[in-house]
Amino acid sequence: MNDRNSMSDGCRRVLLLEQNSSIAKFLSIILRKSGFDVMVEGAINGKDLSSDFDLAILSSAMLLNKLPEIESLRRRLPSRIILYGPDFYSKELARKLGAHAFLEEFYEPDKLIDAIKTVIGTSHCK
Repeated sequence: MNDRNSMSDGCRRVLLLEQNSSIAKFLSIILRKSGFDVMVEGAINGKDLSSDFDLAILSSAMLLNKLPEIESLRRRLPSRIILYGPDFYSKELARKLGAHAFLEEFYEPDKLIDAIKTVIGTSHCK
């Protein structure tokens, strides 16, 4: 969804992993308005994305049926991760994945941006 060749130097690159297109659009708008360069992926594939992005934000739903692959998956993601999900299972997945932050709700923009700033710092595109 985003041309990485157009990224500004020093821009914080965020990988958003969300299979629900409405949620992905909502979150990407929030992130872009906050000055982040965002790429949305609707599936976790075998591609190594560990060095392409400063941060991955993903839904716990993306990890359903992937628990046996969690170690392999962790190596393919950026070193910093924020996971969101609605329940205790999601919080446990965040722990197993080694997420730096966990949000129970994705739809509170201020909490999401605060979590990002805590995880990757305050400098970004703008």
